[in-house]
Amino acid sequence: MWVAALFGMMTIFGENVLGCRYRQKNKKGEWVGGPMYYLSKGLHSRFLAGLFSVACIFSSFGMGNMTQANSIAGAMELDFGSTLGYGNGAGPVGGSDYPGRPKKDSRVYGKDCALYECILFNWLSGGHRGPRRQTAQVFEAVFHEAFQFKAAAGGGAGFASAAVIQGISKGTFSNEAGLGSAPIIYAAAEEGDGIKQGMWGIFQVFADTIVGCTVTALCILASGVLDSGLTGVA
Repeated sequence: MWVAALFGMMTIFGENVLGCRYRQKNKKGEWVGGPMYYLSKGLHSRFLAGLFSVACIFSSFGMGNMTQANSIAGAMELDFGSTLGYGNGAGPVGGSDYPGRPKKDSRVYGKDCALYECILFNWLSGGHRGPRRQTAQVFEAVFHEAFQFKAAAGGGAGFASAAVIQGISKGTFSNEAGLGSAPIIYAAAEEGDGIKQGMWGIFQVFADTIVGCTVTALCILASGVLDSGLTGVA
């Protein structure tokens, strides 16, 4: 996931710059852009632009809604034994449209991400003595396992390809770099400087994957639940 994030910083920078370069204003005076615009206006391929648009609609249900909803429902069921209340409440809220939504959403998501990371950092560094002592040991174990002979032998046996596929897919899922969905949002920003929005995209990938996913993994490894048989949110 770290490797995927490093490459993702490059791809999201490029797609954000292109998104702002070829964006345009709609009838409401709002900025709109994304791959469907720079594929049609920059690459002059209306076919690829239409193909992306159709694919984006389908992926928004799977990667954009179903996976997250399933994770939250799993947490609700784990804690309260039922997901009915969540389903009834999340549907209307998630489907609602209110004025200034993109701006409000970006602030809310940013605060949620920062709050999540602060909670986990506190847990690792000072909230509990056990994890605090184990954090350094976890980092040592990660790099020791990655560069020892067993890892090389596993790579030769074909396990490396599975690790790469898992790492890249999960890394991309966490930060959206290269998928084409991020530049749609960045192109709608009032500050339309492509380089600036590209740099914000780099920060997004760093915060999501390098920081957020790392502290999540550290909590899982330091707490010992990795070998408990639990999966997913549990």
